[in-house]
Amino acid sequence: MDRLLASPHYGERWGRHWLDAARYADSDGFEKDKSRDIYFYRDWVIDAFNRDLPYDRFIVEQIAGDQLPHPSQQQLVATGFLRNAMLNEEGGIDPEQFRMDAMFDRMDCIGKSIVGLTIQCAQCHSHKFDPLTQTEYYRLFAFLNNDNEGQPVVYTPAEQMKAADMSRQIREIEGALKHHSPDWAERMNEWEQKVSHNQPEWTILNDLEHLGENSQRYYHYKDGSLRAAGYAPTKFNEAFKVTTNVAGVTAFRLELLTDPNLPAGGPGRSIWGTCALSGFTVEASS
Repeated sequence: MDRLLASPHYGERWGRHWLDAARYADSDGFEKDKSRDIYFYRDWVIDAFNRDLPYDRFIVEQIAGDQLPHPSQQQLVATGFLRNAMLNEEGGIDPEQFRMDAMFDRMDCIGKSIVGLTIQCAQCHSHKFDPLTQTEYYRLFAFLNNDNEGQPVVYTPAEQMKAADMSRQIREIEGALKHHSPDWAERMNEWEQKVSHNQPEWTILNDLEHLGENSQRYYHYKDGSLRAAGYAPTKFNEAFKVTTNVAGVTAFRLELLTDPNLPAGGPGRSIWGTCALSGFTVEASS
């Protein structure tokens, strides 16, 4: 018995039961069924069984590993439990609709795998003798819905070692530069003060109206920014229309922003969070 428990295959054998309950898959499902790199979570489950992680900790790290104090990479990986829902990125879909579908799938998964109950009925109404009411259902739903659809970057041990070595080299170079120019802080402050008073005043164009087909959908934010959602093609053109009272426009500035809902935090939508802008055209009429 001890030999079997000590075998790394123990976690592989029994982890399969939990991975089934967690609806683990290596692809997104739906029409495109693209592959997704979530095997770090699979390996975390196997390792959790092999190191006999207590059940309460096993659950806490999967539900809220990113909310723990100074979470480790492994605790972030554990939250992949909540990212196993099917993902639809077909052109023309409403991303919010399928985000909600994923939310209800997460609730169903938590009910069956952790609580041991089928709780879908509470999505619409309370049952007289069921232990979970509709109000309690949506309290938990609100907890899950109050977070970003994060897609963090994680690294293998070899990649972590390489990153640590690169960070060490950067610190050495920075240290040498500071030693060579001991007044660098004063010079930086002087430069910041100098340029802080000669910058142009930019006006944000709010309420941009998306034109054309709906192959791309956009979330509007209070600061005037937009976040594209849905399937991200390799190349595409987008057009927007806006009305402004600003006169004498001589320049435009386009900003790319990071966002926790984008892959690797963005600013792009590739799996590495990158993108490229090849053209930007403005047409004006009065």
